[in-house]
Amino acid sequence: MIRQLLLLIAMTATVAVMNAQSGLKIAPYFDEAYSSKNGVSSVTVSGDKLGESSLSLYRSVTTSDRNEARGMAQAVWTDGTKASQKEVSLTEGELNFGMFTLEPRNKTNRYILFMNSFLTCL
Repeated sequence: MIRQLLLLIAMTATVAVMNAQSGLKIAPYFDEAYSSKNGVSSVTVSGDKLGESSLSLYRSVTTSDRNEARGMAQAVWTDGTKASQKEVSLTEGELNFGMFTLEPRNKTNRYILFMNSFLTCL
């Protein structure tokens, strides 16, 4: 019984953290269907692997498709307009780098860190 209760608590916490992207324009880029596309790499790190970073979950997505990167940048930019803190860098009018602190959701702090590697090569 205790084991089942602990499993339920762990699953509830995981679902709450995984829902941190819900309601954001970037959410589709963290979907399993997107990460299984050719040229897309996805990394999810949680638990002890995060060490002393004070993060409960880290997720990243990388694409080798320039058009996908543009769409991703637009989604990040749209979500970033709601950020309580932001630092951005533009290259030729396009989002090159962005660091955004979003409002907490369900007591979970949320951040977006974005770098457009296509623009850093210019």
